[in-house]
Amino acid sequence: MSTTTGSRVLLTGHGPLDDRGRLLHEDDLAAQLALAEVRLEEALGRSGLSPADLVRLTVRTTDVAAVRGALDVLTERLDAVGAGPVLTVDAVGRLPVAGMLVALDAVADPNPRPRRTHPSPHRRKNP
Repeated sequence: MSTTTGSRVLLTGHGPLDDRGRLLHEDDLAAQLALAEVRLEEALGRSGLSPADLVRLTVRTTDVAAVRGALDVLTERLDAVGAGPVLTVDAVGRLPVAGMLVALDAVADPNPRPRRTHPSPHRRKNP
């Protein structure tokens, strides 16, 4: 699902499901995480956005330790597509589909604020 708030787009509940909503890769957290990322990228594309527009990405999971062990599946893909969102992992008691181990929620902004590369001219310098 996606919702637009100002220039930001909220994308929620992207998981390892096929086009009919059936769970894929039951008991394989790394595969579920990879497929959830693919589904998120598809949703971004439908919204006219790319992964580079991601500003925040939350992994909801029933097994935080397992996600931490497989997080490179996600971070390598994000690096490959030039995305650098703030990434968080949140523990949940359960997810919408039995057997689902991960779901992704994201915030994307096609007009992100420019990042400062130089100190602010208003910041005082130490003597």
